[in-house]
Amino acid sequence: MPVSLSSNASPDHRHYFVDEAGDPVLFDKNGQLNVGKKGCSNFFLLGLISTENPDAIRQSLTALRADLLADSSFASIQSMKPVKCKTALLFHANTDHSRVRERVFKTLLSHDFRFSAVIRDKRALAASVLAANRNFGPTGRYTPSWLYDTLVDSLFKRRLHKPKTANIVFARSGKRDRVHALRQALERTQRKYYGRRPNAVNGNTQLVVEVEAPMREPCLQAADYCLWALQRLCETNDNHYWNMVWPKCSYIIDLSDTRKKGGAVYYALRDKKPLDQRAWLDREAWAVKNREGI
Repeated sequence: MPVSLSSNASPDHRHYFVDEAGDPVLFDKNGQLNVGKKGCSNFFLLGLISTENPDAIRQSLTALRADLLADSSFASIQSMKPVKCKTALLFHANTDHSRVRERVFKTLLSHDFRFSAVIRDKRALAASVLAANRNFGPTGRYTPSWLYDTLVDSLFKRRLHKPKTANIVFARSGKRDRVHALRQALERTQRKYYGRRPNAVNGNTQLVVEVEAPMREPCLQAADYCLWALQRLCETNDNHYWNMVWPKCSYIIDLSDTRKKGGAVYYALRDKKPLDQRAWLDREAWAVKNREGI
């Protein structure tokens, strides 16, 4: 488990825990489009929780899992059995039992943190790739890594200039270690920020970048829970859990919603523009009307 830079909360040290939801892959190994097929997500989401005191979340979720494992009323739940390597080892919203999920949300939402996410509609992206198949990364071809890194840029473009230190932990996905690539993506984002603001004072925020398995970092499990609630809204219009998470949001960016000039729609709690079930249904109605056939 990564060690926090400070045992006490400090505005000079920000901690970000980044996870994904959905699948960034658009095509199968034969080059056939996966999007729209059964079992394939329509959206890819990248999200984070930001906090000044990650240890409080770590300790709370670790204690909760110990309490649940000691509670005989949860013993019959299959995911709680250590042999299943699921809830007994880490919280994962998609596979946790509903009773466990309710307890995790209740515990998690009692803490001080902020959630932000970027949404990419894979159906719209696939249409663009099929129409052009260019301008998608340095090779000119679409890759899942290109999509991930572009969402990293959107997620962090306003976050890498204020604190003295930004400790950023990405959830490990697959066997590839992308620490170097992710650091490069963040440094590009940082340079772009100051490039657009020549009069801004460069705070020289130090970037500490790590990739960690969610089992070893409870704060990544917290990010997973928030992303799962948002994914449920996007994929199934289920807002039950999202209504709980929304008060913790800084902003949600929908990169594929181009109804506004300049592209992308921001939903921000401070602007009192909620991303709720009605707003998402309106968004999907617009998307169906304007989406190119794929």
